[in-house]
Amino acid sequence: MKERHNGGKKSDHQGLHILYIGSHHGPEKELCRRYGVDFTSIATGKLRRYLSLENIVDPFRVIKGCVDAFRILRKFRADVVMSKGGFVSFPVVLAAWTLKIPIILHEADVEPGLANRMCARFAKVICVSWVETMKYFSNHDAAAQQGCPSGAKKILWTGMPVRREVVRGVRSKGLSFLHFDDLKPILLIMGGSSGAKSINTLVWKSLDALIGQYNVVHLTGRGVDDSFVKNLMRRKSGYRSFPYLHDELFDVYAACDIVVSRAGAGAIAELCVLAKPCVLIPLGTEQSRGDQIVNAGILGEAGAVEVLREPVSEKKFMNLMTDLAKHEKQRDGLSDRLKPFGVRFKRAAGQMAELIMSM
Repeated sequence: MKERHNGGKKSDHQGLHILYIGSHHGPEKELCRRYGVDFTSIATGKLRRYLSLENIVDPFRVIKGCVDAFRILRKFRADVVMSKGGFVSFPVVLAAWTLKIPIILHEADVEPGLANRMCARFAKVICVSWVETMKYFSNHDAAAQQGCPSGAKKILWTGMPVRREVVRGVRSKGLSFLHFDDLKPILLIMGGSSGAKSINTLVWKSLDALIGQYNVVHLTGRGVDDSFVKNLMRRKSGYRSFPYLHDELFDVYAACDIVVSRAGAGAIAELCVLAKPCVLIPLGTEQSRGDQIVNAGILGEAGAVEVLREPVSEKKFMNLMTDLAKHEKQRDGLSDRLKPFGVRFKRAAGQMAELIMSM
Protein backbone atom coordinates (compact mmCIF):
# COMPACT_ATOMS: atom_id res chain seq x y z
CA MET A 1 0.00 0.00 0.00
CA LYS A 2 2.92 2.33 0.74
CA GLU A 3 4.22 1.72 -2.78
CA ARG A 4 0.88 2.60 -4.34
CA HIS A 5 0.60 5.75 -2.24
CA ASN A 6 4.11 6.96 -3.01
CA GLY A 7 3.58 6.35 -6.70
CA GLY A 8 0.52 8.58 -6.79
CA LYS A 9 -0.28 12.14 -5.77
CA LYS A 10 -1.83 13.11 -2.49
CA SER A 11 -2.05 16.77 -1.64
CA ASP A 12 -3.26 16.71 1.96
CA HIS A 13 -0.25 14.96 3.51
CA GLN A 14 3.28 14.14 2.54
CA GLY A 15 3.35 10.47 3.49
CA LEU A 16 1.17 7.50 4.27
CA HIS A 17 1.11 6.63 7.97
CA ILE A 18 0.13 3.13 9.05
CA LEU A 19 -0.54 2.13 12.65
CA TYR A 20 -1.19 -1.49 13.67
CA ILE A 21 -3.31 -1.95 16.80
CA GLY A 22 -2.82 -5.35 18.44
CA SER A 23 -2.94 -7.08 21.81
CA HIS A 24 -0.48 -6.61 24.65
CA HIS A 25 0.88 -10.16 24.51
CA GLY A 26 0.43 -11.25 20.87
CA PRO A 27 3.13 -11.83 18.24
CA GLU A 28 2.08 -8.78 16.19
CA LYS A 29 4.58 -6.38 17.78
CA GLU A 30 7.58 -8.37 16.55
CA LEU A 31 6.11 -8.78 13.06
CA CYS A 32 5.44 -5.05 12.80
CA ARG A 33 9.00 -4.31 13.87
CA ARG A 34 10.33 -6.58 11.13
CA TYR A 35 8.26 -4.83 8.47
CA GLY A 36 8.77 -1.27 9.75
CA VAL A 37 5.14 -0.68 10.78
CA ASP A 38 4.23 1.37 13.86
CA PHE A 39 2.54 -0.70 16.57
CA THR A 40 0.48 -0.03 19.65
CA SER A 41 -1.61 -2.32 21.84
CA ILE A 42 -4.93 -2.26 23.68
CA ALA A 43 -6.62 -4.29 26.39
CA THR A 44 -8.45 -7.28 24.90
CA GLY A 45 -11.01 -9.81 25.98
CA LYS A 46 -11.79 -12.94 24.04
CA LEU A 47 -15.30 -13.23 22.58
CA ARG A 48 -16.03 -16.76 23.76
CA ARG A 49 -19.04 -18.85 22.85
CA TYR A 50 -18.49 -21.36 25.67
CA LEU A 51 -18.63 -21.31 29.46
CA SER A 52 -15.50 -20.02 31.18
CA LEU A 53 -14.67 -18.07 34.33
CA GLU A 54 -12.81 -15.65 32.06
CA ASN A 55 -16.18 -14.59 30.65
CA ILE A 56 -16.76 -12.69 33.91
CA VAL A 57 -13.65 -10.55 33.46
CA ASP A 58 -13.57 -10.22 29.68
CA PRO A 59 -16.44 -7.69 29.31
CA PHE A 60 -14.40 -5.25 31.43
CA ARG A 61 -11.35 -5.91 29.23
CA VAL A 62 -13.42 -5.19 26.11
CA ILE A 63 -14.69 -1.93 27.63
CA LYS A 64 -11.10 -0.94 28.51
CA GLY A 65 -10.07 -1.88 24.95
CA CYS A 66 -12.76 0.36 23.49
CA VAL A 67 -11.54 3.29 25.59
CA ASP A 68 -7.94 2.58 24.58
CA ALA A 69 -8.88 2.33 20.90
CA PHE A 70 -10.93 5.54 20.97
CA ARG A 71 -8.00 7.45 22.48
CA ILE A 72 -5.49 5.99 20.01
CA LEU A 73 -7.60 6.59 16.88
CA ARG A 74 -8.43 10.16 17.87
CA LYS A 75 -4.78 10.97 18.58
CA PHE A 76 -3.63 9.25 15.36
CA ARG A 77 -6.34 11.07 13.38
CA ALA A 78 -7.05 7.96 11.32
CA ASP A 79 -8.70 8.39 7.92
CA VAL A 80 -9.70 4.74 7.58
CA VAL A 81 -9.65 1.57 9.69
CA MET A 82 -8.89 -1.81 8.15
CA SER A 83 -9.99 -4.74 10.34
CA LYS A 84 -9.01 -8.37 9.86
CA GLY A 85 -11.16 -9.80 12.63
CA GLY A 86 -10.13 -11.54 15.82
CA PHE A 87 -10.90 -10.51 19.38
CA VAL A 88 -8.64 -7.41 19.13
CA SER A 89 -10.69 -5.95 16.29
CA PHE A 90 -14.06 -5.35 17.94
CA PRO A 91 -13.01 -2.51 20.29
CA VAL A 92 -11.14 -0.81 17.43
CA VAL A 93 -14.07 -1.08 15.03
CA LEU A 94 -16.54 0.18 17.63
CA ALA A 95 -14.28 3.14 18.44
CA ALA A 96 -13.83 3.92 14.73
CA TRP A 97 -17.60 3.84 14.17
CA THR A 98 -18.08 6.21 17.12
CA LEU A 99 -15.53 8.58 15.60
CA LYS A 100 -17.20 8.23 12.16
CA ILE A 101 -14.06 6.78 10.59
CA PRO A 102 -14.79 4.55 7.54
CA ILE A 103 -14.24 0.86 8.29
CA ILE A 104 -13.15 -1.83 5.84
CA LEU A 105 -13.55 -5.40 7.04
CA HIS A 106 -11.73 -8.46 5.69
CA GLU A 107 -12.73 -12.06 6.39
CA ALA A 108 -9.99 -14.57 5.69
CA ASP A 109 -11.84 -17.84 6.33
CA VAL A 110 -14.74 -19.36 4.43
CA GLU A 111 -17.01 -19.10 7.49
CA PRO A 112 -16.74 -15.78 9.35
CA GLY A 113 -15.62 -15.75 12.97
CA LEU A 114 -17.70 -14.22 15.74
CA ALA A 115 -15.71 -10.97 15.83
CA ASN A 116 -16.24 -10.28 12.13
CA ARG A 117 -19.92 -11.14 12.37
CA MET A 118 -20.23 -8.53 15.10
CA CYS A 119 -18.07 -5.95 13.30
CA ALA A 120 -19.88 -6.32 9.97
CA ARG A 121 -22.77 -4.06 10.99
CA PHE A 122 -20.32 -1.14 11.36
CA ALA A 123 -18.35 -1.67 8.13
CA LYS A 124 -18.61 0.44 5.01
CA VAL A 125 -17.08 -2.34 2.89
CA ILE A 126 -16.71 -6.06 3.62
CA CYS A 127 -13.98 -7.92 1.73
CA VAL A 128 -13.92 -11.72 1.60
CA SER A 129 -11.29 -14.26 0.56
CA TRP A 130 -13.78 -16.79 -0.78
CA VAL A 131 -16.84 -16.24 -2.93
CA GLU A 132 -18.66 -18.76 -0.68
CA THR A 133 -18.30 -16.31 2.22
CA MET A 134 -20.46 -13.61 0.63
CA LYS A 135 -23.69 -15.36 1.66
CA TYR A 136 -22.85 -14.93 5.36
CA PHE A 137 -22.89 -11.16 5.00
CA SER A 138 -25.82 -10.87 2.58
CA ASN A 139 -28.13 -9.59 5.34
CA HIS A 140 -25.82 -6.61 5.88
CA ASP A 141 -25.85 -5.91 2.13
CA ALA A 142 -29.64 -6.07 2.09
CA ALA A 143 -29.81 -3.70 5.05
CA ALA A 144 -27.63 -1.21 3.20
CA GLN A 145 -29.79 -1.37 0.10
CA GLN A 146 -32.82 -0.58 2.29
CA GLY A 147 -31.10 2.50 3.70
CA CYS A 148 -30.29 0.96 7.08
CA PRO A 149 -27.26 2.77 8.59
CA SER A 150 -25.94 -0.45 10.13
CA GLY A 151 -25.66 -2.22 6.78
CA ALA A 152 -22.42 -2.51 4.82
CA LYS A 153 -22.60 -0.65 1.51
CA LYS A 154 -20.57 -3.19 -0.42
CA ILE A 155 -19.36 -6.80 -0.24
CA LEU A 156 -16.32 -7.55 -2.38
CA TRP A 157 -14.68 -10.84 -3.26
CA THR A 158 -11.05 -9.76 -3.13
CA GLY A 159 -9.28 -12.94 -2.11
CA MET A 160 -6.67 -13.18 0.65
CA PRO A 161 -3.66 -10.80 0.55
CA VAL A 162 -0.35 -12.63 0.22
CA ARG A 163 3.16 -11.37 0.95
CA ARG A 164 4.88 -10.43 -2.30
CA GLU A 165 8.07 -12.22 -1.13
CA VAL A 166 6.26 -15.56 -1.39
CA VAL A 167 6.79 -15.75 -5.15
CA ARG A 168 10.36 -14.42 -5.04
CA GLY A 169 12.03 -17.47 -3.54
CA VAL A 170 14.91 -19.13 -5.38
CA ARG A 171 15.07 -22.93 -5.50
CA SER A 172 18.89 -23.11 -5.62
CA LYS A 173 19.13 -20.90 -2.52
CA GLY A 174 16.63 -23.09 -0.72
CA LEU A 175 18.60 -26.25 -1.56
CA SER A 176 21.80 -24.58 -0.37
CA PHE A 177 20.20 -23.42 2.89
CA LEU A 178 18.86 -26.92 3.58
CA HIS A 179 22.01 -28.73 2.38
CA PHE A 180 19.79 -30.95 0.22
CA ASP A 181 20.31 -32.28 -3.28
CA ASP A 182 17.36 -32.64 -5.64
CA LEU A 183 17.60 -36.39 -6.15
CA LYS A 184 14.47 -36.94 -4.08
CA PRO A 185 11.32 -34.80 -3.84
CA ILE A 186 11.50 -32.27 -1.03
CA LEU A 187 8.66 -32.42 1.48
CA LEU A 188 7.87 -29.35 3.61
CA ILE A 189 5.82 -30.01 6.75
CA MET A 190 4.51 -27.09 8.81
CA GLY A 191 1.95 -26.80 11.56
CA GLY A 192 1.35 -23.07 11.76
CA SER A 193 3.04 -20.32 13.77
CA SER A 194 2.73 -22.21 17.06
CA GLY A 195 3.35 -25.64 15.57
CA ALA A 196 1.12 -28.68 15.87
CA LYS A 197 1.85 -31.38 18.42
CA SER A 198 -0.19 -34.05 16.61
CA ILE A 199 1.51 -33.35 13.25
CA ASN A 200 4.96 -33.34 14.87
CA THR A 201 4.27 -36.69 16.51
CA LEU A 202 2.97 -38.13 13.23
CA VAL A 203 6.10 -36.99 11.39
CA TRP A 204 8.50 -38.40 13.96
CA LYS A 205 6.71 -41.76 14.01
CA SER A 206 6.81 -41.90 10.20
CA LEU A 207 10.25 -40.39 9.76
CA ASP A 208 12.20 -43.44 8.62
CA ALA A 209 9.59 -44.21 5.95
CA LEU A 210 9.41 -40.54 4.91
CA ILE A 211 13.15 -40.02 4.41
CA GLY A 212 13.26 -43.19 2.34
CA GLN A 213 11.22 -41.30 -0.26
CA TYR A 214 11.74 -37.59 0.49
CA ASN A 215 14.13 -35.03 1.81
CA VAL A 216 12.09 -33.65 4.72
CA VAL A 217 11.92 -30.07 6.03
CA HIS A 218 9.97 -29.91 9.29
CA LEU A 219 8.81 -26.65 10.92
CA THR A 220 7.88 -27.77 14.43
CA GLY A 221 6.84 -24.51 16.07
CA ARG A 222 8.16 -23.33 19.41
CA GLY A 223 8.29 -25.43 22.57
CA VAL A 224 9.89 -28.55 21.09
CA ASP A 225 12.83 -30.21 22.87
CA ASP A 226 15.86 -28.77 21.06
CA SER A 227 18.21 -31.61 21.99
CA PHE A 228 15.74 -34.22 20.70
CA VAL A 229 15.48 -32.48 17.32
CA LYS A 230 19.23 -31.97 16.98
CA ASN A 231 19.81 -35.64 17.72
CA LEU A 232 17.33 -36.59 15.00
CA MET A 233 19.08 -34.38 12.45
CA ARG A 234 22.46 -35.90 13.31
CA ARG A 235 21.11 -39.40 12.75
CA LYS A 236 18.85 -38.69 9.74
CA SER A 237 20.67 -37.10 6.81
CA GLY A 238 17.46 -36.39 4.89
CA TYR A 239 15.81 -34.48 7.73
CA ARG A 240 16.02 -30.76 8.55
CA SER A 241 14.02 -29.23 11.38
CA PHE A 242 13.45 -25.63 12.50
CA PRO A 243 11.06 -24.08 15.04
CA TYR A 244 10.06 -21.57 12.34
CA LEU A 245 11.58 -19.71 9.38
CA HIS A 246 11.46 -16.01 8.50
CA ASP A 247 12.96 -14.80 5.23
CA GLU A 248 14.45 -18.26 4.54
CA LEU A 249 10.93 -19.64 4.15
CA PHE A 250 10.51 -18.14 0.68
CA ASP A 251 13.54 -19.99 -0.73
CA VAL A 252 12.41 -23.17 1.06
CA TYR A 253 8.98 -22.76 -0.56
CA ALA A 254 10.70 -22.56 -3.95
CA ALA A 255 12.77 -25.67 -3.22
CA CYS A 256 9.99 -27.93 -1.94
CA ASP A 257 7.87 -30.20 -4.15
CA ILE A 258 5.07 -31.12 -1.71
CA VAL A 259 3.69 -29.41 1.41
CA VAL A 260 1.90 -30.84 4.43
CA SER A 261 0.18 -28.05 6.35
CA ARG A 262 -2.61 -26.96 8.61
CA ALA A 263 -5.45 -25.17 6.81
CA GLY A 264 -5.21 -21.65 8.19
CA ALA A 265 -6.28 -18.97 5.73
CA GLY A 266 -2.83 -17.40 5.41
CA ALA A 267 -1.00 -20.66 4.72
CA ILE A 268 -3.64 -21.79 2.21
CA ALA A 269 -3.42 -18.51 0.29
CA GLU A 270 0.35 -18.74 -0.01
CA LEU A 271 0.22 -22.36 -1.15
CA CYS A 272 -2.45 -21.51 -3.73
CA VAL A 273 -0.31 -18.70 -5.16
CA LEU A 274 2.66 -21.07 -5.35
CA ALA A 275 0.45 -23.89 -6.70
CA LYS A 276 2.30 -26.39 -4.51
CA PRO A 277 0.82 -29.90 -4.26
CA CYS A 278 -0.62 -29.97 -0.74
CA VAL A 279 -1.83 -32.30 1.96
CA LEU A 280 -3.93 -30.34 4.44
CA ILE A 281 -4.54 -31.55 8.00
CA PRO A 282 -7.02 -29.01 9.44
CA LEU A 283 -7.44 -28.33 13.12
CA GLY A 284 -10.41 -30.23 14.51
CA THR A 285 -13.40 -28.82 16.37
CA GLU A 286 -11.89 -29.75 19.73
CA GLN A 287 -9.15 -27.16 19.15
CA SER A 288 -10.99 -24.57 17.07
CA ARG A 289 -14.38 -23.46 15.78
CA GLY A 290 -13.90 -25.71 12.75
CA ASP A 291 -12.90 -22.93 10.33
CA GLN A 292 -9.90 -24.88 9.01
CA ILE A 293 -12.06 -27.88 8.19
CA VAL A 294 -14.30 -25.68 6.03
CA ASN A 295 -11.29 -23.95 4.42
CA ALA A 296 -9.73 -27.29 3.49
CA GLY A 297 -13.07 -28.64 2.31
CA ILE A 298 -13.45 -25.95 -0.38
CA LEU A 299 -10.12 -26.93 -1.96
CA GLY A 300 -10.64 -30.63 -1.33
CA GLU A 301 -13.98 -30.66 -3.15
CA ALA A 302 -12.27 -29.03 -6.13
CA GLY A 303 -9.67 -31.79 -6.18
CA ALA A 304 -6.96 -29.18 -5.60
CA VAL A 305 -5.57 -30.64 -2.36
CA GLU A 306 -5.56 -33.88 -0.40
CA VAL A 307 -7.28 -33.56 2.98
CA LEU A 308 -6.65 -35.75 6.04
CA ARG A 309 -8.95 -35.33 9.05
CA GLU A 310 -7.53 -35.85 12.52
CA PRO A 311 -6.83 -38.22 14.12
CA VAL A 312 -4.53 -39.35 11.27
CA SER A 313 -3.02 -42.82 11.52
CA GLU A 314 0.60 -43.39 10.55
CA LYS A 315 -0.53 -45.96 7.97
CA LYS A 316 -3.04 -43.65 6.29
CA PHE A 317 -0.53 -40.82 6.22
CA MET A 318 2.24 -42.93 4.70
CA ASN A 319 -0.06 -44.51 2.09
CA LEU A 320 -0.88 -41.03 0.80
CA MET A 321 2.69 -39.75 0.98
CA THR A 322 3.97 -42.82 -0.86
CA ASP A 323 1.42 -42.32 -3.64
CA LEU A 324 2.45 -38.69 -4.06
CA ALA A 325 6.15 -39.55 -4.06
CA LYS A 326 5.70 -42.17 -6.77
CA HIS A 327 3.23 -40.41 -9.04
CA GLU A 328 4.42 -37.10 -10.44
CA LYS A 329 1.26 -36.80 -12.56
CA GLN A 330 -0.83 -36.91 -9.40
CA ARG A 331 1.20 -34.05 -7.95
CA ASP A 332 0.93 -32.09 -11.20
CA GLY A 333 -2.84 -32.54 -11.20
CA LEU A 334 -3.12 -31.07 -7.70
CA SER A 335 -0.94 -28.15 -8.74
CA ASP A 336 -2.97 -27.43 -11.87
CA ARG A 337 -6.27 -27.44 -9.98
CA LEU A 338 -4.82 -25.12 -7.32
CA LYS A 339 -3.67 -22.44 -9.78
CA PRO A 340 -7.10 -20.81 -10.42
CA PHE A 341 -7.43 -20.15 -6.69
CA GLY A 342 -3.97 -18.59 -6.67
CA VAL A 343 -4.87 -16.11 -9.41
CA ARG A 344 -7.43 -14.45 -7.14
CA PHE A 345 -5.07 -14.34 -4.15
CA LYS A 346 -2.28 -12.75 -6.22
CA ARG A 347 -4.52 -9.76 -6.93
CA ALA A 348 -5.90 -9.36 -3.42
CA ALA A 349 -3.23 -7.12 -1.85
CA GLY A 350 -3.31 -4.64 -4.73
CA GLN A 351 -7.09 -4.55 -4.88
CA MET A 352 -7.40 -3.96 -1.14
CA ALA A 353 -4.67 -1.30 -1.17
CA GLU A 354 -6.56 0.59 -3.90
CA LEU A 355 -9.76 0.28 -1.88
CA ILE A 356 -8.14 1.69 1.25
CA MET A 357 -6.53 4.56 -0.66
CA SER A 358 -9.86 5.39 -2.30
CA MET A 359 -11.30 6.12 1.14
